[in-house]
Amino acid sequence: MASPAPMRVVSCKLKKKMKDKLLDALDKSANSNSFWLSFEIANEESFDVTKFLIHTLRTTVFHYELMKQDLERSWNNYSEIVMPKDWNTPIFVQKPGNTWNGNTDLKFELVSEDKVRELLIDLLTGQQKHYSRTSFCSPIKLEKANLIIDEFLREIKKKDENWKAYNFEPNFLNRVKDTLEVDATILSYFEESGRDLALGIKEGETFHMILTNGYP
Repeated sequence: MASPAPMRVVSCKLKKKMKDKLLDALDKSANSNSFWLSFEIANEESFDVTKFLIHTLRTTVFHYELMKQDLERSWNNYSEIVMPKDWNTPIFVQKPGNTWNGNTDLKFELVSEDKVRELLIDLLTGQQKHYSRTSFCSPIKLEKANLIIDEFLREIKKKDENWKAYNFEPNFLNRVKDTLEVDATILSYFEESGRDLALGIKEGETFHMILTNGYP
């Protein structure tokens, strides 16, 4: 796998506690391996969200950040444990490959703050307005979900009152069914079980991507 191009991946300046609270809630409510990726925008004036996302995918920066968070969140889907000779502790080695499926025909809808809330609340509470729900999901009460989203939106607006949100069609990362049915070495993410989310947030000079992949 090629080394990532020199695009700086930023450690999200938003509160880590808020991020973890949202991701942990999405993990349980959508039965998902949820992620929050953040990337620096080099030139905000010429920012084009489609070109930017394709660049992060094509240069493997997107996958590299996904792999790092996969380790941080203890999923370990994109790395493997290796025990070097004469070492007392194991190390994690990145699995070869890329989660990007090569798709450059990215489709998205520019969505309002109210729509962002609606989408996330649906995933958190299992309302099934936009997403599916199974017995493996553990949705939370609407009141608690609103508190989590209130904090999320408050932090975003604190950094940038003119933030924008993009609801991408979740079809640019490999599907889990491809790993199971086509090639076991394919690194996959989206489950196609009705709870896949790829929500982009442009906040100042930072682009965030919130991902969910609800398992059946």
